[in-house]
Amino acid sequence: MVERELEEQRRLAEEEQRLLEEKFRKEKELQEQRNREFITQFLEQETPRFETELAASLEIKARHLKELKEIMDKKQSIVDWNKYLECSRLPSTKIERDVNTYILLWEQEPVILEDLQQSMDLLMTQLPGARELVSLLEQERCAFLEDDDMAQYEKLSVYMYRLIQVMFKKIELVCQNIYQNLDLFQRESTENFQFTSDITDYKLGIWANLTRNPRHKFIDFTDISMSFSLPKPLALDNVGIRMLLKSGEGAFANYEATNGGSLVSPIGGVLLFDLVELPEAARKIDSWILRPVLTQDGTFKRIPYPSKRDTEVVGDEENQNTDLAVWATQVTFTIMPHCFIDNSATVMFFDPELKQWSTDGIKDVEYDQQSGRIRFRTMKFLDTALVQNKYLEYPIQDWSMEPSGYNKAILTIRGRKNELVLEVGEGECRVLNMVNDYHRKMFEESIPPALLLKKLSQIGLNFIGPKSMNNVDIGDWILKHQKSEAVCIEGIRADPIVTVTESGDETVTEDWKSVIYNNNYKAGEKTFQFAFITSNADVSDEANFTVDNGSNLKVMHF
Repeated sequence: MVERELEEQRRLAEEEQRLLEEKFRKEKELQEQRNREFITQFLEQETPRFETELAASLEIKARHLKELKEIMDKKQSIVDWNKYLECSRLPSTKIERDVNTYILLWEQEPVILEDLQQSMDLLMTQLPGARELVSLLEQERCAFLEDDDMAQYEKLSVYMYRLIQVMFKKIELVCQNIYQNLDLFQRESTENFQFTSDITDYKLGIWANLTRNPRHKFIDFTDISMSFSLPKPLALDNVGIRMLLKSGEGAFANYEATNGGSLVSPIGGVLLFDLVELPEAARKIDSWILRPVLTQDGTFKRIPYPSKRDTEVVGDEENQNTDLAVWATQVTFTIMPHCFIDNSATVMFFDPELKQWSTDGIKDVEYDQQSGRIRFRTMKFLDTALVQNKYLEYPIQDWSMEPSGYNKAILTIRGRKNELVLEVGEGECRVLNMVNDYHRKMFEESIPPALLLKKLSQIGLNFIGPKSMNNVDIGDWILKHQKSEAVCIEGIRADPIVTVTESGDETVTEDWKSVIYNNNYKAGEKTFQFAFITSNADVSDEANFTVDNGSNLKVMHF
């Protein structure tokens, strides 16, 4: 009897709970229906105003774009006129045919190799023109990047990469020719061969192991502030080592497209660290000199390291990782001083096959920020650089803009690590808060924004934002819809909100602090694009809004 009564009580309780849930569900559906009806009615009433505002906004935007184009065309005409007065041989970056012809002709222009002492000097006279064209192509590329015209950006990238490849091929041709004519150069005190050259943006050191002396352990290119230790497995080998530190325009172009891996940005330059095979020594027979040639195209014959024989000398893989003294080399090179380096910065090499930056085999990294000297131990003879997080300054903490003159404004951006103060002008900007004289001189001229941000990343100021979130470690970032965010920013007004009462009185309220955006609201068969705007500075992602109260609803259309 008692069990039957308890069972009946449980049934009644469950029935009561079901009725309450059903009531709550119906009330929720009814509330949602009221909301939809209210918003649909409200938006239909406001649609004419939306369309009027949109037309006015598009008209203003078109007028501003036209004025900007006239300004940029006027600046370009001045540049073209100055090039004409200077009788410049450089082509216009806007005429692809001329750029292609210039690269083709320069590629065919020979580097005199008979007089080896003049080879590098002659190359130095050829490089400035090519470097200037690389700079112009980079500037033009950045303009297309700002306009989100990726088709034109990629087209110019092909020309720039090709020109950089020709520049590097000419440098490598001289380097290989030096190796093939070692007998014509004066030897160093150790009887080995050592050569240095400091071309603009290219510091070059060449060494050849001629004596096969196992006691020779350290090679110092004092003139260019670079050095390396000779690993034991190479002490008796017929090898040469080339160190080429490249910086300036186009120095990082080959590393822009990576295939996953660490998302990092090189700082101060990239060291091309090569292990190459030496040709056999020239032999003199009567009045003839027989000079062996390793490659017909003048490129290096690079040696993989560690080789199979090196592995046998060192032992198994575990010993290879622990006994770095046997086959690792200690390398030092110097970038510009006082770069903006984060504590997490390290040295990595670029794997050309995987197209990824990696720290595999690199140990004991040291960096002196004041002098710019970098020291590390590595088992990789590959392109190497000091790198740090590509998006170090993100998420941006704060930004502000204020006018500073006719068509000028001061933009202050506060990132996670550093603050940037820019003077923004007509299509160009420059940095105002550089405290170092060297960097201040680098950024004293106004240049296009995208180009400026790229140059800043080369000294460790990483203010370039990601285009996508693939492989990006977002941490505690708050993701936002990119197009929605852009529309919101374009629609934010600087003037205060004015409310008109029924009696005609105007009340000025505080400026809007937040924009809560709804990019895809569908009411009935219609899709509306609009935003709720609020002056509440404490709005969070969890904020809820009741939309069935017309007196509290403010809607702005973009």
